Amino acid sequence: MGFRSEVPRGGSWTVYPGLCKGCGFCIEVCPVAVISWSDRLGVYGTPSVEVDAEGCILCHQCERICPDAAIGVESRHGVVANREQQETAKDTGRNQS
Repeated sequence: MGFRSEVPRGGSWTVYPGLCKGCGFCIEVCPVAVISWSDRLGVYGTPSVEVDAEGCILCHQCERICPDAAIGVESRHGVVANREQQETAKDTGRNQS
């Protein structure tokens, strides 16, 4: 079972606590710092993660880096982080790509 959050920019973000081992890679790679530790426990009894959907730019970085496929990001109608948002993330040093 996953916990899905609708992202105002036209997509959704889902975490599957049963797959999440709590490595935190997604937190580190998020260019806008909207992923944090959750009160829900993951597969190994470690904290899972959650997203502040209001700030998510649907860049898919968290989904790509997750070694356990515990995160799913869906962009509707080709919505992705626009160039300005990507540049802002680079300027703040939060972009790990």
